[in-house]
Amino acid sequence: MCCIEENKKRDFERLYEQEQWEKLKMLLTENAEEVSCLLTPGELRQMMETSGRPQNEDGPMYYYLWGLAQIRSDDRVCFRETMRMINTRYRFMPAGKEKHDWIEVYLNLLYENPECSILDWVDTAEKYVSIVGRIRLYSMAGNRPGICFGIKEMSALFLKDKWGGGYYTACWRRIFGAVERRLFKMAEIEYRLETNGEETVEGELNEIFMSVDRKNGTADEWLGCAGIIFKLQRNGRHRGEYEAIMHSVIEFLTAKGYSLALKNIRAAVRVMQGVTGEKESLIKWLEYLRVERSLQNEWVDTTNLYIKFMQARGYLNVMQYERARICFKSTAAYSELIGQTWLCVGSLFGQAAALWEQGETQEAVKMSAQALTMGIQYKYTGIFTEYGQTGVRLIEAYRKITGLDDNLSMAGRKKKYYYGNVMTASYEGYHSILLRKARKEMRYGQSQEEKDQVRTALTMTEVLILQYIANGYSNKEIGKKMNIRLTTVKTHVYSIYRKLDVSSRVMAINRAKALNIL
Repeated sequence: MCCIEENKKRDFERLYEQEQWEKLKMLLTENAEEVSCLLTPGELRQMMETSGRPQNEDGPMYYYLWGLAQIRSDDRVCFRETMRMINTRYRFMPAGKEKHDWIEVYLNLLYENPECSILDWVDTAEKYVSIVGRIRLYSMAGNRPGICFGIKEMSALFLKDKWGGGYYTACWRRIFGAVERRLFKMAEIEYRLETNGEETVEGELNEIFMSVDRKNGTADEWLGCAGIIFKLQRNGRHRGEYEAIMHSVIEFLTAKGYSLALKNIRAAVRVMQGVTGEKESLIKWLEYLRVERSLQNEWVDTTNLYIKFMQARGYLNVMQYERARICFKSTAAYSELIGQTWLCVGSLFGQAAALWEQGETQEAVKMSAQALTMGIQYKYTGIFTEYGQTGVRLIEAYRKITGLDDNLSMAGRKKKYYYGNVMTASYEGYHSILLRKARKEMRYGQSQEEKDQVRTALTMTEVLILQYIANGYSNKEIGKKMNIRLTTVKTHVYSIYRKLDVSSRVMAINRAKALNIL
């Protein structure tokens, strides 16, 4: 079946080949909000240059495309000039729809600018919105799965809101309508999954997935759902779950012809399959990338950044450590350049894992120290738990060189474990939580047979207590039923949680049912 958007792209290409510049210009302007999903930065730049520099008679959307082509191809000098041109156009306009449209385009381009932080952008947007009213964002995901780590990383906003009483959340609500508010919620869930884990979002997932309109949803909304699912499924968790939602994501992007987003989604799917032991499809995908002409060079841009990152993780998964290191090195450099801290941290730590496996332990520890120093600024934990035993060793080595373990022993204190909120934890507490999470997630890096042995290694007493839990008994009631102390019950419950890799009664019951223990 041939979709409308695929026809649009063919129309762009046909008009370009036939040198019908005016018609091409008109078609690009009419579909400006979708162009970034259909054309690569190189294709857009080429078409815009042939269509001609913006003139006084051109509307705001043509200026938007002109600026988008520049910033997506990293031409920041020309981009600044375009922003000045737009600023000149709307500055002396009277309040009204025309001024609103020009300011909306200006703020959308500013959102694309990596030199402008998310906090500065929100402050700027609120000033303008007080003049012209609410605006829309044409794209937040940038064709990548997820919103929080999309075009503009939003970690600083959520971290600041933790201490600022929700100031930026309130600003966001004043600036935008319902769609952007949903995307903001998706981004917040992503950030919480990256910091405190899925226990903090359990009750909100179904609501956020159901909020997306199956027929009229936007690409950003579906990519936001995909980003959340990939965070949930890291390290082999939730295998087989959320398949219906992921099918809807792929179906929507395929129907729309958004090939750039589809490539990123499929890259993440292949890596997740490799994590769960299905390495055949991962190896075929890596081989395809190796011979694919457009990805043979080592240059990274906004189009292939996420694919390169997934490619590096795939190589690490199949023990191609040198190839993984090279890919991680290139994604680390580019993501730092465009202000994508999470991708930069993940690339640095992945590079450290590859170096460790190659036996270059000293260089690996230096690289991991750099990643951990950056990661603590935004309280990331999830990205450090994806490398199994190697990741645990790197974290332990970092604790050793920073003296965290030595400080405890010199103080003559018993080692303290922190189980609280990573957002409010001290420096010492953060690293304690991180190491505990990494050790816990390490079990998901084992083979399926080993995992099943761990999960089902419950004693008869633990199975009986689990049955009481499933029937709604409290710890105190279980103690009376079994004629054992409350502290003994709690010890058995903790052991059940550890063996089943869960952190609550509901999760323990669900996992036990899935394993046919109950």
